[in-house]
Amino acid sequence: WVELFFKQKKIKLENKLDDFVATAGDYLARGFNYFVFDSVVVGSATRLVEPLAYRFKSKELYYPLKTSNLFGGEGQVDLILILPGSFWVEEIRQPAYFELFSRDWTVSSSSKMYPEEVEALLPEAGGFFKPGQKIYLQVLSYFGSYNFKDDLKWDISKLPRYAYKLSAEFPYGRSGNQKSNEDEIKDYLQAKCEEDPQFLEKGQILLDDYIMGYIVSSGCSCKDFVHSEEFKVYAAVFNLPQLSSVKLEGLPEGFVLLEDQTINRTIEKLKGVDKDLLEDYNSKNKKRYRLSEFLPEGFENLLSIRKSGKGEESRKPEERGETRLLSRGRTYVSRVGFNRSRSAAMVFVSHVADPEMGVGYLVYLEKVNGTWVPKGILSHEIY
Repeated sequence: WVELFFKQKKIKLENKLDDFVATAGDYLARGFNYFVFDSVVVGSATRLVEPLAYRFKSKELYYPLKTSNLFGGEGQVDLILILPGSFWVEEIRQPAYFELFSRDWTVSSSSKMYPEEVEALLPEAGGFFKPGQKIYLQVLSYFGSYNFKDDLKWDISKLPRYAYKLSAEFPYGRSGNQKSNEDEIKDYLQAKCEEDPQFLEKGQILLDDYIMGYIVSSGCSCKDFVHSEEFKVYAAVFNLPQLSSVKLEGLPEGFVLLEDQTINRTIEKLKGVDKDLLEDYNSKNKKRYRLSEFLPEGFENLLSIRKSGKGEESRKPEERGETRLLSRGRTYVSRVGFNRSRSAAMVFVSHVADPEMGVGYLVYLEKVNGTWVPKGILSHEIY
């Protein structure tokens, strides 16, 4: 079929096809059931060629490099990546990064993208990213001999969820010092505070001038970021685990649509509650937060955030993307307070069925074998 393809394209074969057949056989042996040849007419003028687009499921970032060995010699490969994370060359000490960047690869700084930008650039990629996923644009480049030992494969699930800006001193990058915008700084701080809630309290951390300037001017702390652990607590309240004997009558059950803004309710005294837990709860609930700014990936089957904005209230549920059968009324949550070891939590939840009827609970939870389980009701109100 290879010879027939060249014949149909009226391409004269001056060399044997041994290399082509061997390369095709290598891919087929590795489970690639399709091998494609594309015909491009090359002239004397430099021009762009409309690329082929392949869409397939993969847990890894994948790009076929060994096909380039057919050409031989030297050349350049530029991969424009739109990913839920950034290649982070600070991690050069990790074997995978070291192996990549010691083989004539360089990487650019990355920049945050937004779903509407991805859709405008590549409309057919609208469903590639889940709600809550952060998206970044970055260029990975290679220049050297076409003698690849393997294709490019990378586990993108472990990529840091924030933009990376290269420094002028770093040898594996292509650009000099670049400023992070406010959203990129927030992504970075959120990721670091997720790893360590005391990240910003440690005096030995090293941050660049732009990030330090933002921290000083905004006065932000790790408590200003609604972390994924809080969303796990929300999900546990509305999807009560079998281990829980708590009854939360009047609250929606299963998938829940939460109001965007949190309730800023604080509590002065509460007997029998860990001091650190109460302090953490109160410090987070001095003001309101927009949950939509922090919704992490992986919660799309458990909860959603009601979109707010001009005209949203008059739109039908299906027009707002609310396709599930939901309880009437509105559901509100506070920020979640944790004890120091993050083994206990406290949250206030409220559901208002209509302007004159509603229910609210201050719920106490404990972490059992990695799962949040409601253990008691600290206070209860009906209105």
